[in-house]
Amino acid sequence: MKFIKIATIFLRLVIIAAIFFIADTALAQSVNPLISGHVRHSDGTGMKGVVLDGLPGSPETDSNGFYSITVDVGWSGTATPEIPLHNFDPPSRTYNNITTDLPDQDYTGSLFTFTISGHILTSDGAALEGVAVEGGPEGTVITDSNGFYSITVEVGWSGIVKPETAGYTFVPSDCTYTDVTEDGPGQNYMAIQIPGIDCGSPTIRSDRSGDWNDPNTWAPARVPGWNDIVQINFGDTVVINSSAEIRTESICNSGILTSTPGAEIKITASDFIYNGGKIRGGDGADGAPGTSVILTGKRTFFNAQSGDIQGGRGGNH
Repeated sequence: MKFIKIATIFLRLVIIAAIFFIADTALAQSVNPLISGHVRHSDGTGMKGVVLDGLPGSPETDSNGFYSITVDVGWSGTATPEIPLHNFDPPSRTYNNITTDLPDQDYTGSLFTFTISGHILTSDGAALEGVAVEGGPEGTVITDSNGFYSITVEVGWSGIVKPETAGYTFVPSDCTYTDVTEDGPGQNYMAIQIPGIDCGSPTIRSDRSGDWNDPNTWAPARVPGWNDIVQINFGDTVVINSSAEIRTESICNSGILTSTPGAEIKITASDFIYNGGKIRGGDGADGAPGTSVILTGKRTFFNAQSGDIQGGRGGNH
């Protein structure tokens, strides 16, 4: 008799537990799922005001780039982030029969980009390779063997693009862009060789930044001599550490030529000096004056529009 009572009580408990389980399951299934996430710029900062089109109610991101929305159990659809002039990765997310919360539904946004491009040719139509095209948001680009260059800019970009290479001037000298909203192909320049300047065939050129008297600064690896056409390449800084006069045939400077404190820059070229970069004397130290720059091109001296020549600053600058 006691066994029957115990069994009856156990059966009732099982039934009660089953009822509670079924009720809890039904309650859980009746709770609407939450879809949430962030929309960020490529630098990780939040994007405010992005609309998640396709989600119920088209939610919009807050100042942190966060959004969230509840959907019906079993909801299906496609969410697409939208804000003017932007692309997104991923471009959209598709959902099928949603029954649980979905956090971390993130997107990365970026502005539309456009391309400014063209060719740089000589007056007789020959492609000019190695021209530095400056002013773009990603820094300087160099023309290829076809004289072609390409610059990528974001929508709304404004700036001045300018070609530069030793021994040439350009028509036009530069191009100004304001609030770019489309590609700019055919942005061509004509290169005109400067009379008396020929930087097309240097006998020695900088291979890296370094000391003028260090053979490893140059290619070929030797110190420039009196009969050399010396090319200092864009991006290289060559340093003179002695006031002794440097004699050479020609100088083509597209980089930076400077000196250590107390050392003057004294260069005499038997043919020409071309400067399209920077030549600056060494700054003084402890109240001493800066050093001078003395440049002599016996046949031709040309300082390009981009060229900058300055003596060193005093030690109290």
